Amino acid sequence: MKKVFALILCLVMMLSIVPLAQAEDEPIKLSVLMVRHTEGENEASDLWIFKYLQHWLAQQGHNVEFELEQTYDQEERIALMLATGSIPDILWAVGLGNNNVVIYGAGEKMLLDWTPYLNKETMPNLMAQFELQPDAYAASICNDGAIYGLPYLTERNYPTATATAPNAMRLWINQEWLDQVNMEVPTTMDGFMDMLRAFKANIKIEGKEVYPAMENAGFLRKYILSNLGFYGTTTYDGITPMVKNKEIVVPAYTEEYKAYLTYLHTMYEEGLISPDFFTLDSTTVKGYIADGVCGVIGDWTLSMKEGFEKWVHVKPAATEYCENPVATVGPTYQANRMFVSAETEHPEIIAKMFDYLYSPEGSMYYYYGPMKDSDPLGLLPGWYFDENGQMTAGNDEPYTAYCKKYIYPQQYAGYCAHLALPEAHRLANVPREIRNFKVTDAVTGMVFDAPEAMVYTHDDVGGHWRLTVTEAYMNNATTVYLPAVYMTEEDALTAGDLKTVLAKHIESESAKFVVGTRSLDEFDQFTAELEAMGVEEFQDIYVEAYSAYMNSIFGK
Repeated sequence: MKKVFALILCLVMMLSIVPLAQAEDEPIKLSVLMVRHTEGENEASDLWIFKYLQHWLAQQGHNVEFELEQTYDQEERIALMLATGSIPDILWAVGLGNNNVVIYGAGEKMLLDWTPYLNKETMPNLMAQFELQPDAYAASICNDGAIYGLPYLTERNYPTATATAPNAMRLWINQEWLDQVNMEVPTTMDGFMDMLRAFKANIKIEGKEVYPAMENAGFLRKYILSNLGFYGTTTYDGITPMVKNKEIVVPAYTEEYKAYLTYLHTMYEEGLISPDFFTLDSTTVKGYIADGVCGVIGDWTLSMKEGFEKWVHVKPAATEYCENPVATVGPTYQANRMFVSAETEHPEIIAKMFDYLYSPEGSMYYYYGPMKDSDPLGLLPGWYFDENGQMTAGNDEPYTAYCKKYIYPQQYAGYCAHLALPEAHRLANVPREIRNFKVTDAVTGMVFDAPEAMVYTHDDVGGHWRLTVTEAYMNNATTVYLPAVYMTEEDALTAGDLKTVLAKHIESESAKFVVGTRSLDEFDQFTAELEAMGVEEFQDIYVEAYSAYMNSIFGK
């Protein structure tokens, strides 16, 4: 009887062990909400990086399975997510905004605080980068001392779009048109206006209407604001606080804004810009540019494959308000790109994975994928360097576009962009020509190193547009860039409410001033209207929020 009982007990114990063994083999499921580039119309499950990260985690002893969801409309998805309190384990490059970080991180405690994991034992790669870029670390700290989001990191490269070439300046002039009117690139706003008038009077294209100036993304308006002495951001909406004379101001609530509106009104009245200036969509603008009827064009890049050589970049143009205009370069980081739910059951595994992405190998795999014939998963042909030293997968598609479709969901995510290309060159044993430039900040006077990300020339459109921007603004660029700020929940809600009302009024009335349905003689009345709507309270909130940053720059 004892033997039978012992046998039964043994069987019971063995049976009790089986489910445990099976449970240990079951994958850890991590839900991921990601923002996709618009170029990526395929399914999130097609992306190589998540398959590779599952492989990498398995090598670390973690059986992980990602449950992937992608969105192209993050504002709507974020609103739904926060309203329902249903946050996935990982928010991948989902831009919550600092106000939401304060409310749902510091306030509601719905987001994981990273500070227990930010040490050299748990996340050594990220900590090494924070030591090199303390401003990125400082920008990640919420007003309660916690860190809820991890950053995208790069370096101040020369002359890329996010570096010493100011990313608020993208305005080119047709050199052939300049030659025809016997003029040079203007260095004053009065000269710029005279140039547009000369184009209007002298450039004739049979059967077509000539538009001296045409813009996408507000680049003409950004240029005018810069020449009036505003910098610190890359916006032109009149409500976003900027730096002027070392002070935080709301542009629309300054006398310079009247001058800004006057320039635009003159352009509109004299036919120097399209009569549909405020309603033109991007596709229509690009059509006019492609049609060759514009003498000044503003866009993110020069998009033409032929004839790009004739386009030269504008220069800083002095006004009575500013003798030496400057433009802000992009920062070397984007804070709050990667978030994790405070309810996740596996923060240590996620921390290990994210830290890997801040390593040279992890950054390279994220941004470029595997090298040719080296995919550990056997899924992709991989990249290689062609005879011109350009990275390619051997097809006609630019490799960066290929990556957005098949490698990763979003470029500005939690990794080190500046480590990716050097690691690829090292792995492929292909030497890189690296030059380092000493650049002097036009505002602070500080001198910093500006190593090249890659070598550009004027021989192709990609190099030409970058070089023209940099050459025009090399001595008029500043790294003073107003970071996103963390306010108290009360201030954030107040500023948000005020901005909604003020922005709408500024937008509508500015358009009226420009097209002439409201006289510029009423500008003082306009500023009084802004006062009644609370513009001074709105400005004061940002003056206080930026006080520490402004003190660090200007010693105030």
